Amino acid sequence: MGKENDLTKHEKRQIEAYYDEGLTFAKIGRKTGRVWTTISKFVRKKYNENGRQNCGRKEKLTTRAKRSIVTLATKDNMSSQGIKATLGLPVHKRTVLRVLANDKNVKYAKYKKQPILTKEHIQKHRDWAREMQTKNEE
Repeated sequence: MGKENDLTKHEKRQIEAYYDEGLTFAKIGRKTGRVWTTISKFVRKKYNENGRQNCGRKEKLTTRAKRSIVTLATKDNMSSQGIKATLGLPVHKRTVLRVLANDKNVKYAKYKKQPILTKEHIQKHRDWAREMQTKNEE
C-alpha cells in the first residue's frame, strides 16, 4: 500500500467546513472521496494548537501543587513524606523529590548522621574541652 497524494487546497477547505458542521470523519471521507484516516490526520494536525501530540502519561500534579511542594520544602524544611501528607497529594514521595530536584531554586542537602548524645557524653566532652584549654594555656 502506497501513500496517498497530498490533499489539495480545495479539499482542505471542504474538510474544514464539514468538520465545523460536526460531521464524522467517515462521512467527510465519503463526501470528499478520501479515506477517513486521512481526514483524521489532517484535522488532528490542523486543530492541534500547541504543535505537538499529547503523548505520554498525564501529570498528576498541577503547577500550583508543585509550587506548594517547593514552598513547604524551603520554608518549613519538611521531608518528602511530610509534604505529601500535609498537602494530601495522590503521588509517591519520590514524585515529590523529583519535583524538588527539577526546581532550579531548591538545593538538596542531607543532614549528617550524628549519634544521640547522652548527659554522660556531654559531660565527658566538656571535661575534655577544659583539659585542652589548660594544656593550650601551658
